Amino acid sequence: MHQEIAVIVYAHTQPKALDEARRALEWLVDWKHFDYYEINKGVLADSSRGEEIIIGHFKWTQRKFIDNLKIVKEAILNHSDQALMEFGEVSGYHDMFKFYCNQLGQYEGNSIEIYDSDASGIYTKKHLSDATNRWKCIYEDKGLINPYKNKGVWVVTAEVHS
Repeated sequence: MHQEIAVIVYAHTQPKALDEARRALEWLVDWKHFDYYEINKGVLADSSRGEEIIIGHFKWTQRKFIDNLKIVKEAILNHSDQALMEFGEVSGYHDMFKFYCNQLGQYEGNSIEIYDSDASGIYTKKHLSDATNRWKCIYEDKGLINPYKNKGVWVVTAEVHS
């Protein structure tokens, strides 16, 4: 499966942003969430294009979660535990119940389209806010020096295959 994902990173320049994104993408490949990737380009997160990319990938991730949740809820209501365990037929597809449950539980992988600089999937508004605000909550709010404070916030897109 091919899909575009986005990574939020911190850097002074676009080439450095691409390097930071490569590091996160390599982790995702090393951890076997994706087979390979091809970087597209990076834009500043607060540009109109950057905001469009971030919002689009975040909304897709939320929508995917809700769609999978509806399927799992419907299956639980309409099938016995034994039937789900043995056959797992959901939405007309044999043995898909565990697949949809897995999709709900993913922190990285093909049900997440936006990541932070540590290759952690972003699926909550708080996580998205923390990432786009350079983790102020971890550093500055606690009186610590923020290593990202003077760097730009970039969003880098990449084509991935899983």
